[in-house]
Amino acid sequence: MAAAYSAVVAATVLLGPAVVAVAARIGRHHPGLAAWGGTLTLLGLFARAFHAGAGHLAFQLVRSSGPAVPPRATAPTTSSAR
Repeated sequence: MAAAYSAVVAATVLLGPAVVAVAARIGRHHPGLAAWGGTLTLLGLFARAFHAGAGHLAFQLVRSSGPAVPPRATAPTTSSAR
């Protein structure tokens, strides 16, 4: 699981500057579209990394504390734990 989370974070780190570069190129002709598209894409990338981290935390808590603890610990950060 740690390898999967590490891969997600590495992809986000590598895609972040690429998204900024593409948005800058689009911004030469359509600045508003580039700003909105770049912003929403970056927010989506980093939100995915955040939720992958919350999932990783839950798996680690199951391993160390048992299955009752993770729903209480991750409920404020995930929408699926109600």
